[in-house]
Amino acid sequence: MIPAALALMIATASASSEQATPARRYLAFGPRGADWVLIEIASRRIERLALPARDVDGLAVSNDGTWLVYVAPAGNKKGLWAWKRGGSAPRLRDSGPGRYSDPAIAPDGFIYFSRSPVNGRSHTFGTYAQIFRIRRDGTGLEQITDENGCHFSVSFTQRGKLQYVHSSCTARSWIKRVVVAAEPDTLVAVAGSLAEATPSPDGRSVLFVTDEPDSFVVHEVSGKKPPRTLFAIDRRMARVRLAYGRSSKEIFYQQGGKVWILDHGTRTVLATLGGEVLQ
Repeated sequence: MIPAALALMIATASASSEQATPARRYLAFGPRGADWVLIEIASRRIERLALPARDVDGLAVSNDGTWLVYVAPAGNKKGLWAWKRGGSAPRLRDSGPGRYSDPAIAPDGFIYFSRSPVNGRSHTFGTYAQIFRIRRDGTGLEQITDENGCHFSVSFTQRGKLQYVHSSCTARSWIKRVVVAAEPDTLVAVAGSLAEATPSPDGRSVLFVTDEPDSFVVHEVSGKKPPRTLFAIDRRMARVRLAYGRSSKEIFYQQGGKVWILDHGTRTVLATLGGEVLQ
């Protein structure tokens, strides 16, 4: 459960963003490492990015493409770094033992991320991955979730509503979205493990990935309709990095060292990761 006062603050911030749908929106793709690809959705313009850290695990980009937030080493630990492109060097915003993952930048500028005090999948009470947020200047660290199970895959609708995956780490997983009430809405409940999830621009649909032994399976749910399976891909990359494009008819993802778009049922390669852009 999210504390009522904090849930109200998050919901209020999302409400203030409702009329501020971004004119541009960027997506980030890449394996674990320094080399990433940024794609501006409307134009599909591709930009290659070399981060000033070699072991980058998770990257988020602001809607306007100016801010980057990523997980990378901080001494002998892991940490959360923020970097304004064209500005000064990246700044360490939080670090500690255990695992950091899934950074995301909210429309109000807060940085959200998942953090567990231990590495690996074996968790007990007090060591589950929880969601935190912090301002870009490194102040105002707050813990958002605090309950059994792991919380990760933070994302936002274009109107700023917070969404995340909550897993029991054993048999059940849920996709939840924060509303004014202290208890988030449950959008999806499945048996087994979820790898990631992301909302459509209008928040009415959700893409999610189930973690199968030999593949990732991509599903979509809209409103109260049952989820439908879209496609399955092999596990040659650790993440799918699903994202909607300009509408729910465009789906971006990565597979086999390439960035793909599924546009009205037709799949096209947009770029290779670590190679030349394919036109």
